[in-house]
Amino acid sequence: MRVLITGANGYIGQHLTLALLRDKLQVCAFSRSLLPSRISNILGLEWFVGDILDAGSLTRACDRCEVVVHLATLPLNNNFLDPVNDYRVNVAGTLNVLSAAYKAGVQRVIYTSTA
Repeated sequence: MRVLITGANGYIGQHLTLALLRDKLQVCAFSRSLLPSRISNILGLEWFVGDILDAGSLTRACDRCEVVVHLATLPLNNNFLDPVNDYRVNVAGTLNVLSAAYKAGVQRVIYTSTA
């Protein structure tokens, strides 16, 4: 099974990526950057650098995936600092993920959020 994880470089994303790889699933990691992390140099992990606000990067990442686990959001403590950006990322970004998954024929989307 091919699984895309948005927010793969985050705390939960890194742990989930490692767990799915241990279970022998094909994992695609989606993140805004390739910052050094516990998972950045794992062999067999396919990386997609992009932004959930960029529909094109999501479309490429969702290709051939059966499941998308959407973890890429802004943390709850950012809500009061910039509510417009919070809306863009947490609402519009999630809609972009859902749209890309639908267009790619993804069978299941799992969404979790700190918001």
